[in-house]
Amino acid sequence: MKITFGLIKIELLLTEPRISDWVKDVDQRVNFGIEFGKTRKFIKDRDVVVVITGWKQGSGFTNTMRIVTVE
Repeated sequence: MKITFGLIKIELLLTEPRISDWVKDVDQRVNFGIEFGKTRKFIKDRDVVVVITGWKQGSGFTNTMRIVTVE
C-alpha cells in the first residue's frame, strides 16, 4: 500500500545545507518539518508525530520509529 495523500516533500523547501553528521541532519529535517506543519496549522503543540528514519543514509536502512510530542 502506498499512502501519499496530503504528503509534502519538505526537502524541496529546506534552505539549510545538509549536515555531514547523519543524526544531526535528520534531526534538523524533522524539526523543520514540525515547524513547517505548525506554521501551516496542521500540527499544534501537544500533538503526537510519528517520525520514521533510518540508522544510516540510503535506501534499505529504515528501521527507526520515534514518537515525538510537539512542543
